[in-house]
Amino acid sequence: QNTWIKNFPGCTFSTHPARPVVIACFRWHDPEGGKLLGTLVLNATITTPSLPTNPVKPIVTPATPALKPSQPWLLPSKPISKPVQPIPTLTALVVKPVGPLLLPTKPVKPLQPAWIPATPVNSPANPSGPSLVVAAPAVDKSPLSPSNTVPAKPTATAQDAQNCSVPEFSSLKDWVVNLRVNSQQALLPRISTTCPTTSSKRKVLLIGVDGLRTDAAAMLPLPNIHRLQQLGSWTFWANVQSTGSAVSGPGWASLLTGVEPTKHKVDSNADLRDIAYPTVLKTVKDILGKKVAASCTWAPLIDDFISYTDPSTLDAFYKASNDEAMANAAVNYINNGTYDFIFVDFDECDAAGHSYGFDGYNPSYQAAVVKTDERIGLLLNAIFARLGEEWLIVLTSDHGGKGTSHGDFNMENRRIPFMVASNSPRVRIGPAPEADPGSHMDVLPTIHWFFNISIPAGLDGQVFGFLDYVRTPPSQCVSDPLNCGCG
Repeated sequence: QNTWIKNFPGCTFSTHPARPVVIACFRWHDPEGGKLLGTLVLNATITTPSLPTNPVKPIVTPATPALKPSQPWLLPSKPISKPVQPIPTLTALVVKPVGPLLLPTKPVKPLQPAWIPATPVNSPANPSGPSLVVAAPAVDKSPLSPSNTVPAKPTATAQDAQNCSVPEFSSLKDWVVNLRVNSQQALLPRISTTCPTTSSKRKVLLIGVDGLRTDAAAMLPLPNIHRLQQLGSWTFWANVQSTGSAVSGPGWASLLTGVEPTKHKVDSNADLRDIAYPTVLKTVKDILGKKVAASCTWAPLIDDFISYTDPSTLDAFYKASNDEAMANAAVNYINNGTYDFIFVDFDECDAAGHSYGFDGYNPSYQAAVVKTDERIGLLLNAIFARLGEEWLIVLTSDHGGKGTSHGDFNMENRRIPFMVASNSPRVRIGPAPEADPGSHMDVLPTIHWFFNISIPAGLDGQVFGFLDYVRTPPSQCVSDPLNCGCG
């Protein structure tokens, strides 16, 4: 009656329309080959005054003897044959959601956003996509150091925000129930002449986490990354670019340009300045005249990609010596209110992987991922405190990792998390389709679509996670086991 577990790795929350459930699970894997050998799933109802609470029998998939558990949790000594007890007895096993999951206190009406067309705008009925927006007048391009930024006052009052065409993030947290399925039909704030959602109120935060291995992101207690899951489309199985090595140079270039290394010409970390395509920061700046800022721990992203191709792209930038300083600068950019597009680069997960191993069970790598999640929380808190703005938050990585490297052609290196979260009702809520998990080359077209500007021809990525966009299905994969991919 439900589809509870998505692809390896990661157990997740899922729901039934009449009965929400919480999943606790164990998975065993061959430590060398990574083959899934067995799964034990425990699920139980959540008790609420208005929902049935019938227990659900556990599902046990037989596993081969003498297997190692993939989680350091307690395992039952024999198969479970009785119904799972109520939630209090499963405290040690239940994966808890981030933040309070509160039901709406008022009756809700069907969502009727007048600005979403009945037919997807890039469907056969309208293949051209959104119209091109004329660039705004020239803007002040002088760099603004994080040290002299001044937090701006909220752009609207709380009363005005109730009339905006998009909900505030603080309100959305009250509607995050059943993977926010309920909010798909909730009474979101309507368009109003007193607080319209104009292009000037749309903002983007692009979060790049260098070397974020996908199983670590899925299984570790990361409340802020999982907060993004609750507010948008997500996958822990997205692809990196497919024609270059899984290293930072071609990975970041493909992420920022939307094309394969065969097109952007960056093949390694030694030829970054060969980049032959514009980055998404430049295209948004050139078309809309948006204010763009970047805060990066890996300085070549600014020196050899963004500013090298066009020194006028960034209105503000900060090259940090560590992720803490980088995140603090980015928080200042958000609080300032001036910038429409902010790009951040976390680098310490990659450093930990090279030093100690890219491994979700390695304590040093775990610590780096958990600390990165805490710093992502600072950025989200700054955004969630603002009023009257429509935000798109994109999180992904340039590559994964295995051992202390990430160049080889294998799934540990070439599968990454990808999340698109928003308070816009245009964004789909829930996991990406298993057959089409997307790639980090989807970043540029997704951001263009959010800003309602045309998508350049010849891209290798597509728009990810939007209700008003129909993706072209990927070609059928013919398994190629020798190369861990499609033939």
